[in-house]
Amino acid sequence: MPSKLIVDQLTSMRNQLIYHSIMGEYKEYVALRKNFAKKYITFPEDARYIAHQNIPISIFSKFGINVIKTWFKDLFRKKSFEEKEMKKIATEFKAREKSGWNV
Repeated sequence: MPSKLIVDQLTSMRNQLIYHSIMGEYKEYVALRKNFAKKYITFPEDARYIAHQNIPISIFSKFGINVIKTWFKDLFRKKSFEEKEMKKIATEFKAREKSGWNV
């Protein structure tokens, strides 16, 4: 059973990541992403229960351009060890869910 406090913290951090990318605040986005990755790999079982948001944004709006800029800068940024581990854990969970094997 996941810890509600940890799941709420991770969800809040995820929402802040989205906010910073929409507003184009890249430095805050990177710092928060590193902290998010550290907490994610510390509590991988709780991380599966994070609520995800879909926010429809037009690509040609100011906010859409900010998201694209943030994504593009982040694409070529050197990732920390924690971020690489987070990606491995996330792909493992996706593969387990796709195969139908309950974790």
